[in-house]
Amino acid sequence: LYQQARYAEAAAAFEEAYRAVPNGVVLYNLGQCYEKLGELDKALTSYREYLRMVPEAEDREGVQNRIASLEARLEAMRRPQVTISSEPAGAQVRLDGQARGQTPWNEPVEVGSHELELTLSGFLPLKRSLEVRAGEPLQLQLVLAPEPVAAPAPAPVVEEAGSRGRTWTWVAAGAAGVA
Repeated sequence: LYQQARYAEAAAAFEEAYRAVPNGVVLYNLGQCYEKLGELDKALTSYREYLRMVPEAEDREGVQNRIASLEARLEAMRRPQVTISSEPAGAQVRLDGQARGQTPWNEPVEVGSHELELTLSGFLPLKRSLEVRAGEPLQLQLVLAPEPVAAPAPAPVVEEAGSRGRTWTWVAAGAAGVA
């Protein structure tokens, strides 16, 4: 079944064989089936149990390397790499309210929902929700908007003393002329 790439059926057959006669080699084969099926937790359990049952296994080093590789893959699925760059670079990165560094920024992040905030002097803060999914690295390229430049306040109008009276004089003269 394994050679025919029918891994789920092969795994079921190996499990049944192991229940009938516990044997480390069966656990190794079961681990291979689970690895092909993408069930990394079960594969790790089978490989570890194989090494426990067969402590003098000739392929011990290879199995330990396989375990290390699967653990790294599993960790990458649980904590995918998140990369954030900004224009301009050097913005402060806050993830879920915690300072994490500045852009360009790159770290593994737990799977789930997160709140991202970028801040940089002279630019408006940028806030964004992130959804980090298992096994899916995330890359963001964000552009910060410059802070609006405040317009200068208008100069106050200062009237000259007596100009108010002159204005009414001219209005009255204009009205008389029209009349």
